[in-house]
Amino acid sequence: MDFSLTEEQRTILDSAHKFVEKEVKPIALQRDRSVDHRDCFQWDIVEKLSQIGFRTLALDEKYGGPGADTLTAAMVVEELAVGDLGVSVIVAMQAKLVQMIQWSVSEEICRKFLIPFRDDDRFLLATCVTEPNTGSDILAGGPSVRIATTAVLDGNEWVINGVKQWSSCASVARLYRVLVRTDQGNAYVLVPNDTPGFSVDHVHDKMGERLCPNAGMALNNVRVPKENLVHVLGGPDTPLTVRSRIMRSSNVYTAAANVGVARAAYEAALEYAKLRVQGGKRIIEQQLIGTLLADMYVEIEAARLLYRKAAWEADHDAYYDPKLHAMAKVFSSEVAKRTTVRALEIHGGYGAMLELPMEKYVRDAVSYSHSDGTNHGQRLKTATLLAAGA
Repeated sequence: MDFSLTEEQRTILDSAHKFVEKEVKPIALQRDRSVDHRDCFQWDIVEKLSQIGFRTLALDEKYGGPGADTLTAAMVVEELAVGDLGVSVIVAMQAKLVQMIQWSVSEEICRKFLIPFRDDDRFLLATCVTEPNTGSDILAGGPSVRIATTAVLDGNEWVINGVKQWSSCASVARLYRVLVRTDQGNAYVLVPNDTPGFSVDHVHDKMGERLCPNAGMALNNVRVPKENLVHVLGGPDTPLTVRSRIMRSSNVYTAAANVGVARAAYEAALEYAKLRVQGGKRIIEQQLIGTLLADMYVEIEAARLLYRKAAWEADHDAYYDPKLHAMAKVFSSEVAKRTTVRALEIHGGYGAMLELPMEKYVRDAVSYSHSDGTNHGQRLKTATLLAAGA
C-alpha cells in the first residue's frame, strides 16, 4: 500500500486547491450566512465544479468520465472541504452514488442514467435513506428495525410509498437512490425527479454544511420500471458485511470531508498563533498554545491516514473491512469537532466574531457528525461486526 501521490493526482489536487482559493473561499462565508437558507446553494458553483471534472470525478472512463479511483476522489473532497464543507459534500455525494450505480447495475441501466448525468452540468444525484422514525439504527440492524418506505412489484413496475428526510442535494437532484422495503428485504431503487407522485416536501434549515441543501421527500404511489431496483440489501439476517459492501466508499468521503474542515480550522489557528503576540512573544511559543496545535496536527494526520487506507480498501474489494470504514468516519468527525473548537479558542475573543469563519467551522463539524450514520450508530455497527467475528 503506497500513499505517495502520482503526477496525475498532484495535478488534480492542485486544480482543486486553485478552485477553492478562487471560487469557494471568496463566497463561502457570505453564502453560509444567507438569511434565507434556500439562498445558500448556488448553481454556478455546481456548474464550475462540473466544468473542471469534479462533478463526474468517479464516472468510469467508458462512460466518458475521468475514472478517478476512490482515493483520488476522497483527496479532492478533503481539499474542497478546506474551502467549504457543503461544496465538498456535493462532490462526495456524486462520487459515491456514481460508484454505487457502476458497481451494482447492468451496463444498460448505467448508460440510461449516467450518460445524461455526464452531459448536464446541473445533473445531481441524491440518496434518500433516513425517515422520520428510522435512521442510523439501520446500521446495527436487528428485527425491530424496519424501513417504512415500501416498494411493491406490480407487473413490471415498482410502486413506492413513503417519506424521507435530511437527504443531501435532495431539493436540487435529478436522480435519487431511495432505500425501500420489498418482499425480498431492503433494497435501493433509482427514482428520477420528474416521476409522478414524487415531490420535495421541504428544504431543511441547517446549522452547518449550509451550501449543500438537505430536504425531505414524499413518495405517493411512485411508479418506476422493475429494472430500476439496483441492489437488494436483504433483511435483518443478512450479514452487515454484505449490506455495507455496496456503499463501501461512503464513509471514506465523509471522513475526507471531516479532515478538510479540521484542516481549515487548524491552518487558520496556526497562522494566527504565529502572528499574535502576547506577553512579549508569539502565542505559538506559549506552551499551552503550542501543545494544542501539536495535538491538532497529530489527530488530523491520523484521521487522514485512516481514510486513505479505507479508500484503498474500497478499490481493492478483497481487503474491504467495514469496521475500518465506520471508524474512519467516527474518528475523523470527532477530530473535526475537537480541532474546530480548539482553533476557535486559540483565536480568543476574535474566534467568536462573525467576521472570521471560526464559528462556521465549529457549526460545520458538529452538524456533519450526524451525516452518513451517527457516530453512535457506526459504533454499534462496529460492535455487531466484532461480535460476529467479521
